[in-house]
Amino acid sequence: MSASRIVQELSTQVELEYLSSQRYLLLSKGCLNRNMDHLSNFFQTRAQEGVTRMAHLFHYMKNIGAIPCPDEAEQPHLSEFCLDELFEQALQGLRLRLMHLSQLKRTAQEMGDFSTMAFLQQLFTQYRHERDCMLEMQQQRAGINLPSPSGRARGSSVYETA
Repeated sequence: MSASRIVQELSTQVELEYLSSQRYLLLSKGCLNRNMDHLSNFFQTRAQEGVTRMAHLFHYMKNIGAIPCPDEAEQPHLSEFCLDELFEQALQGLRLRLMHLSQLKRTAQEMGDFSTMAFLQQLFTQYRHERDCMLEMQQQRAGINLPSPSGRARGSSVYETA
């Protein structure tokens, strides 16, 4: 494996962040159009976090002498507005980004690229925060915010990743 593989995988992660941010902005707009201001703000915050992660990825790549070159990404679109389904789509997107990040971390580990591994660990922390926020909002919407005997909110194990 070569360093170019890491650069290619980092570029793919940038692309995934871009798509995620766009999806969150569409969700925010849909919520705003339905006078769901709290949810609109929630999704807008998630979109901004994705843009910030994308900037961190670009900055990291620049620092290692790489030029980020994500593929042309298909724009997400919002044809119907079923909030439960859209939450699930957003969680699926998060799972996809986490799976790709896990693969990228394994690749960096196989190559002995400890600098990239340390950087990716920071991203994992941010993704866990995003996942926790998404699950908390979903549970609040569903009225499932009672702690279970294990101390976790009921239903959280369904979406466990990373």
